[in-house]
Amino acid sequence: MNWLANVHGFRGELPAALDAIMAVIGLAEAAGNRPAAVNAVRGSGMMLLFMGRLVEARRMQERSVAEFDMNVQPMRAMPATPAS
Repeated sequence: MNWLANVHGFRGELPAALDAIMAVIGLAEAAGNRPAAVNAVRGSGMMLLFMGRLVEARRMQERSVAEFDMNVQPMRAMPATPAS
């Protein structure tokens, strides 16, 4: 579905692209696939931006950043190994 949304977007079929990417959000969330859901939310923001729906686009972009930040794990230093 994500690729279908991309194809619609490339062809200038923005309402169809938005419909497809919104379906991807639902599918990804239902499957518990957080990375795909965050990517789809970001994609929906881009489609809304291209359609001139700026307030909605900003809301979706802010949501994608917030959800991405919630999923980021701090990097941990590798344990030191004793020299042999």
